Amino acid sequence: FMKTLLCSLFLLVVSSIVCFSQISRGSFMIGGALHFSYEDSYYNDKNPRSNPTNQVYLEEDGTIFQVNPTFGYFVLNNVAVGLNPGYSKQTTILTREDYSSRFINSSFSLSPFIRYYASLNEKLRFFVHGTLFSYQYMASTNKEQTFDVTRETTSKLYILSPSFRIQPGIVFFATKRVGIEATLGFIGYSFTRSKREGTTDGNKVEHKATDKNFQFSLNPASINLGLQFYLNRK
Repeated sequence: FMKTLLCSLFLLVVSSIVCFSQISRGSFMIGGALHFSYEDSYYNDKNPRSNPTNQVYLEEDGTIFQVNPTFGYFVLNNVAVGLNPGYSKQTTILTREDYSSRFINSSFSLSPFIRYYASLNEKLRFFVHGTLFSYQYMASTNKEQTFDVTRETTSKLYILSPSFRIQPGIVFFATKRVGIEATLGFIGYSFTRSKREGTTDGNKVEHKATDKNFQFSLNPASINLGLQFYLNRK
């Protein structure tokens, strides 16, 4: 009788945990991460070798804007597949007494993903986020002016990367349908094919390259925060 009772209690606890921990099949996940930063700095180079004329950078302005939405669908309980599009824009302006430059870089990326969740407690879940390949397009312009001489460089970069990349993360469910998540570090391998097209002073430039890369990071600076909404969750 005691063994039967203990087995029954064990099965009841396990089933209640499993039922609670599941994000049911048919649910949707919509959310992402947003980042903006601005930096304004003054630079004075008094080194006679690197700055023999003792000219001074008056100001350096830099802005970075990034948005990375997430769209996912749970094909199984606790297993979601979806897409991660991304957009970023970086602007850097340098101004000196006899020189100025304006650099603008914009990029768009797209990568499919698969994600698995495991329950830690009532509000907290661990997840593993994996991407299979990625596509990225970047366009940049750099315009420099020294006295009355202007020089402009443009560049377009296309990157297709069959790869895998795994990120561990934790999500805190503030409500049943709202999750605040954080990812730390990653491990991945990529085989990248890239093509760069551009102009320098009106002259066309083209370059193709392939690259193999293995990466591993647990740097605290790589922590990313995001907000996800879980729709149609039962």
